[in-house]
Amino acid sequence: MTIQSAVLSLTKMIGGYEISRKLTANGLQILCFHGISLKDEHTVFPKLFITKEQFQKRLQWLQQHSFNVISLSEALERLQKNTLLKDSVVITFDDGWSGLKPYAIPLLESSAFPATLYSTTYYSEKESMVFNIALRYILKKSPRQTINLSSLSEPFSKPFNLSKEKDHTYLNQKLNKLAKTEMTDTERQQLLMKIASAVEVDFDEMSTLRMFELLTVDELKKAASHGLDIQLHTHRHRAANASALNFKQDIIDNKAALKPCARSKLIHFCYPGGITNRAVLPILEELKIESATTCKSGLNYQNSNPLLLSRFLDDTNISSQTFEAEMVGALELARQIRNRIKPRENR
Repeated sequence: MTIQSAVLSLTKMIGGYEISRKLTANGLQILCFHGISLKDEHTVFPKLFITKEQFQKRLQWLQQHSFNVISLSEALERLQKNTLLKDSVVITFDDGWSGLKPYAIPLLESSAFPATLYSTTYYSEKESMVFNIALRYILKKSPRQTINLSSLSEPFSKPFNLSKEKDHTYLNQKLNKLAKTEMTDTERQQLLMKIASAVEVDFDEMSTLRMFELLTVDELKKAASHGLDIQLHTHRHRAANASALNFKQDIIDNKAALKPCARSKLIHFCYPGGITNRAVLPILEELKIESATTCKSGLNYQNSNPLLLSRFLDDTNISSQTFEAEMVGALELARQIRNRIKPRENR
């Protein structure tokens, strides 16, 4: 048992969770999920994918503990008017991974919980695997220790040892550069197939399961018809530290791609990769974006900046104990205490 685990257990045992929940009940908790594993994606990308079982347990916990799960639009309107109901929670997803269709959406419907999907659209339109993520998975899952990709080009002429992290890093960097600068999307998918064959990973299974694919445009339309609120996440998943012109255009392209899918105004945004940059706030305002969420843990209040909203990022490595401590506000109070102490320490 870790020190944090022991402290949380003691805090709960002496009634600290009940006190924390009462003290933080007026704050808005925004939950962030990414994808649901179709096979074992969470073992390679614990921050990107969780199992269906873990997601189901989170929803059940919210129901059992009587949290008020509401839509993002309602939450933000109530937050602004200071009419937010106690213990309010918003559920959000980033990217739009294909596992949402068979797993997340049905579970949300059975729970009668609303949710928002911040959808990035380039690969939704292409209907193909997200190259860089699929590549990393293939290399990590290879049963082989060494591979030879000399047939590709000169940088790959020597054998690579997949048990060495530096070889993994080199291969990822060089293959991504090759795919991005010299290949079409079709050629990139063919490259993935070729590499998978070389390292003895079943690419046909990956394709059949639709691993590392995003919901298609038609699937986004259907998801919206089932009540999922589709919102903005840039077209090419371009981070806020990109050039202002490229960042702005990527949101415009994202909005154009999502317009036929969404059933509500495209006025909510999520920063790709959780990378925030105050320099882009004027761009968001210019594009009439009313809210933007980060991946910084914390509760939101009436005085919170609507373009820098906090969210709790749940992932495979987040234990049930940590999830509960975050939801009842115990970790939020701990952060507030640390923030008050820090200035004194620096004097």
